[in-house]
Amino acid sequence: MISAQSAFDAMSARAASRGEPIEVTRVELGTAAMPTDRGSVRIPSWIFHTARGGSFAWPAITPDAFWELGRARPSRMASDARSDTADTTLSVRMPAAPTACPGAPKQDYRASALESATGVAVGLTIAQSGTATRAAVPDCHVIDTDVLRTTVYDVRLTRPLADRILIYADGAPITVTRGRA
Repeated sequence: MISAQSAFDAMSARAASRGEPIEVTRVELGTAAMPTDRGSVRIPSWIFHTARGGSFAWPAITPDAFWELGRARPSRMASDARSDTADTTLSVRMPAAPTACPGAPKQDYRASALESATGVAVGLTIAQSGTATRAAVPDCHVIDTDVLRTTVYDVRLTRPLADRILIYADGAPITVTRGRA
């Protein structure tokens, strides 16, 4: 466990360039919900109370207990991962394949996983079907709406996810909810 002073110093270092200082009036050891790769988890935390009546928390657990504390940001490309009750099939929301412009070949996305003893990386591979039947329409703007489209892909693992971390192909962690039917 780290001291309240160590927590304050770590928090201050991260917030040094973010505006005016905040006056802390009281600190106490409690618990707070912190984001993890398994969803929000309540962990021992230092709760700092401010002169303005607000409060904020910093983990009281030593930094080596975390995977990239403060550096890892959730994936922007994949989310809402759920495992089945056997923990061997993951359903992960990732970008949907783009809609083909008239005359252009269609693309399909397929989810895949690379597994190691400590983690699983999921990503998409692109399969193109067909060939262009004519010159693609130059002013086709299908991509404008495709940027926002996602879909759920099922990924089968060779063994249960268990305590392994789930990441997207870019290295960003993905939160997993366990035990979907």
